[in-house]
Order: sequence, then structure tokens, then C-alpha cells
Amino acid sequence: MNVEARFRSRVTQGSSIEVLNSKLLDSLSKIDGLWSPGRQPSEVYFEHSKNSGGATDLTDALVKDVRGAISYADRSYARIDKALADDVLTLQIDLEQVDYARLALSVFPALVEACAPYRAAIVTDLNMDMDDFEEIVSQTQNLRPGTELDIDGRDTVFRIQTKNFFDELLCKRAFGVAPAEVARKLKGKVASVEEMRGGVVITLADSPLQGEQLLEASKRAMIALK
Repeated sequence: MNVEARFRSRVTQGSSIEVLNSKLLDSLSKIDGLWSPGRQPSEVYFEHSKNSGGATDLTDALVKDVRGAISYADRSYARIDKALADDVLTLQIDLEQVDYARLALSVFPALVEACAPYRAAIVTDLNMDMDDFEEIVSQTQNLRPGTELDIDGRDTVFRIQTKNFFDELLCKRAFGVAPAEVARKLKGKVASVEEMRGGVVITLADSPLQGEQLLEASKRAMIALK
């Protein structure tokens, strides 16, 4: 079973991709169990340009059965308040070889601390995720002219995944309340919910949900947040 862990961060003006990449790799290097013995993330391939952003391929340094990369947006996008202007860390993980409980309980929060994302998730049903993407594209295309809503980006949450992090601004935009109120509304309705790093971590279940189980758990959480 394959899952993806995704961490999306807003681009800030004046942030150098080279400096940011160096600092992020230094923070990531401190996460136990993420790197192959004897390998350092500073050794991975990194490329960038002033006009097209940059990318770092982490796979060669990661533990077996984990692939990963960081995509850096063009810094000129800093004024664009949409997900297309995000820096993104993505990890593709084979759960036949990697312990999900450790990923969710230890590695995920450590990556939230390292990446400082505005949203993050462990996506445990990739087929559903593809269907969701098609629906998100359809909803975006059907927005009224002049509407600037960034669906399932910086403005809304389309699906609450098995494991999630949302920062304060996204909580207020997507749910209309601060993280503390998100935690209050979801308490007892999900496996766990806790404030973290100015935002909130939502865990629908302690094991990776798929299919109807994920649909129902996500629906219950979304209803509780209305």
C-alpha cells in the first residue's frame, strides 16, 4: 500500500531558494529514521534558476521504500495568494516496508516543524485523491467570473485526510474559526485533534483509511466544522 505525505508552504518575498533549501535540508537531517545510514540530505541533487524556481530530489538519501522531492516556486510568485505559488515537499511511502504509526505519530509532526507548512496531509487513498483532483478542477472552472477562491489550496479544504495539519490562516479561511475552535469542534469526533505550531493537527484514525471509511470519516469531520 502506497501513501503520500505532502507539505505545502507559502512563498515569501525575498526568500532565496538556495538559502531556504540549505536551511530546510539541515532541519530535515535531524529527523530520525528518514535517511539511509551514512547518507546526508546535503548530498542530494539540487537545481534552481532565477526564473523558474527549483527542485531537490531527496530519494537517493532517504530510507528504502521512500521517495521524495522538494519543489520550490519561482520567487516572483510571492505576491500570488494561491497554491500555485507554494513550495512543496512530497514523500511517497510504501507501507509494506514503512511503519504507518511511526510515520503518523513521529515523522509527520517533525516534518511540520521543519517545513513550516500552511497545510500538510498524509494521503492514504491515492485513487480517491485523483478523483478529488478532477472534482476540484471542475469546481474551479465553474467559479463565477472574478471569483478568486483557491479551492483546496490556500482558501478551502476539499477533503480532510487520515492525517492533516492546517495553520491558523487556513483554518480561518476554510472553516471560519481559529485552530482552538477547530480543535474544540472536533474533539470526540475524530481519533485525535491538537493544536500545534499555531495551527491544528487532525487525525481521523490511527490507521490509514481508504474508500468508504475515509469518505465517512472526512464527511463527519467536515459537518462538525460547519
